[in-house]
Amino acid sequence: MKQNYLDHIFDEIDPTIHLDQEQKKVVTTKGDLLVIAGAGSGKTTTMVAKVKYLIEIENIDPNEILLISYTNKATEELIERIQKQLKLPIDILTFHKLGMKLLKKQNPQIELNAKPIIKKYLDQVKKEKKYSLLFHTRKYRTKKNDEKLITLCETFIKNYKMKGKPNTKLPKFWKTFLYQLIDYYDDYLTSNNKIDFEDMILKATELIQKKQVMFPYHYIMVDEYQDISKDRFLLLQSLKEHYQCNLIVVGDDWQSIFGFSGSEISLFINFKTFFPQSKQLKITNTYRNSQELIDIAGAFVMKNPSQIKKQLSSSKHLKNPIILVPYQNNLSKQLQKILERISKMREHSTVFLLGRYHQDFNIQLFPFLKQTNSKIIYSKCPNLEIEFLTVHSAKGLGADEVILLNCNHGIYGFPTNKKIDPILKAVESIDKSYPYAEERRLFYVALTRTKNHVYVIYAKKNPSPFIKEMKTMKTIDKI
Repeated sequence: MKQNYLDHIFDEIDPTIHLDQEQKKVVTTKGDLLVIAGAGSGKTTTMVAKVKYLIEIENIDPNEILLISYTNKATEELIERIQKQLKLPIDILTFHKLGMKLLKKQNPQIELNAKPIIKKYLDQVKKEKKYSLLFHTRKYRTKKNDEKLITLCETFIKNYKMKGKPNTKLPKFWKTFLYQLIDYYDDYLTSNNKIDFEDMILKATELIQKKQVMFPYHYIMVDEYQDISKDRFLLLQSLKEHYQCNLIVVGDDWQSIFGFSGSEISLFINFKTFFPQSKQLKITNTYRNSQELIDIAGAFVMKNPSQIKKQLSSSKHLKNPIILVPYQNNLSKQLQKILERISKMREHSTVFLLGRYHQDFNIQLFPFLKQTNSKIIYSKCPNLEIEFLTVHSAKGLGADEVILLNCNHGIYGFPTNKKIDPILKAVESIDKSYPYAEERRLFYVALTRTKNHVYVIYAKKNPSPFIKEMKTMKTIDKI
């Protein structure tokens, strides 16, 4: 009965979707669970199936299930699949919307702040002629504006709230200035019954710890758990402790790439330490990449011994899926050759041009290309649907073919050698487990966006260290 149900779980919306054995085990396993999912392994499908199974087989009330994802876009996709297609009325929220929902129960008038608090504070201290401020912050100001200083302060406060106290000592002036600013900032919010995005999570956690809110959910499912930050983790931990919920989290530590915005990979890797009764399962069959590609990409990312070991499998095979493309002087010519090669492969292809930074693609350098909004057109190859994305924004997406630009050595290369501001370094999550640890995972994400080939473009005289490593693997350097 159960096996037959699982074999036909999606028949009502798409009979071509089938769960593999690892996915079925995730769906039927009870209790707290960490699901380690490979790139392209169907983790969203698995989570949707888990929700359906809980309601239809375990007879769990839909009102007792909460699904949390990180972005509005991700929640919209889950709402489409679960609420609209399958007609399962569970709550699907971002962490921030969950926090706001809990806070509104306690304080219905509380609102998100929209006013520039930091600018107001800086104007005030300048009016009071606090020359120490003007002297010590001169690096971040111009005669015309304080935008750079305001951005620094906003980022510091955001990361400070997400992580807690700085992990390194701050210079005396900056410690005094920033802590006074934080006091002013929080006093302003409190006196005006406002909160910022970080407070949505922090203040909700305080209410949970005091058991001052009703929490109707018995099952909490979290998508993209590899992006978990300390404040979000403490929210989940508090819910687990005070409301004894089942906690089911899904993610891939190989794709943890948001340390700059607060995510801490150790909270994923050490999940069982924090939740000792939890089980750990893997889903390792990938439906996007060829076996040959994931063998290379997996070996690359597992050079870091801190990453969780897993062997991904694919029924798809493709000779030479990773092609290294050097250029001497003419980057434009090499890109043109790649696009024309792709155009000849099939009637229609989606193509991602990927860069480590937005500046890696400048349409003016490629006279054969035209751009309309996000669409890039090569008139000679009208069967190509071309789009430029940064690797960070491409996470979770896939294309028929991928071209990775600017894989060079340098400050804005890949891996980046851009220095973190020493003030922000105090509140950043930096993975020091291995050289270029997060950049290595980011490169893995870039490689695994393709359904077929990845063309990695680099300057022959200035290759990235990742290129040198790729050359020791089963890659080719000709097109």
